[in-house]
Amino acid sequence: MFGGPRLAAAMAEAGGGDGGRLIRALLERLRAFTAAAAEQEDDITLVAIRRLPAAVELADFRLESAPGNEREAIARVELALAGEGLEPAQMEQLKTAVAEATMNAMEHGNGFRPELPVDVRLLRDGDALRVEVTDRGSARPMPEAPEPDIEAKLAGEQTPRGWGLFLIRNMVDEMHVSGDEHHHTVELVLRTDGGGSDGNDA
Repeated sequence: MFGGPRLAAAMAEAGGGDGGRLIRALLERLRAFTAAAAEQEDDITLVAIRRLPAAVELADFRLESAPGNEREAIARVELALAGEGLEPAQMEQLKTAVAEATMNAMEHGNGFRPELPVDVRLLRDGDALRVEVTDRGSARPMPEAPEPDIEAKLAGEQTPRGWGLFLIRNMVDEMHVSGDEHHHTVELVLRTDGGGSDGNDA
């Protein structure tokens, strides 16, 4: 039998990193171990799992629901990301998305009631930055806004508003909405592995 100890030694020699490379190294070691005429009696299945480091909290703050406080959210997020090596274009995209999400939370979630705060939390999660913006508007569904059409808006066929969600979805790689009976959270995800924002939401 190839055996567990031999498998562990082969894994240690192969080192960490890419799972595909590890699997190829193990299969090569197995082929070297078995004779050319050996009969394989069962399937060989290998699965490589990479354990990512835990998410690191970069910022966690609370704002009153007052017009203009979206600028405070931008400033705090930018300060927290000062040492993260974000490309300038990505920084501007994230700032725009945070501003829009915070404004929506203050206005539509909390009705600009100062006693109802908006919580903003920024996490570094592997190759992604995650910003959670939480209001006190409960788990209402995110409205399905049509894609803004400037001609339709000028003609009065679309409301002059409705640019916020469009901007958010096109500034980040993912947007997730969740909540419960007391809170409503919009999570923005920006990947920093060089892929850039593709405007997709999930």
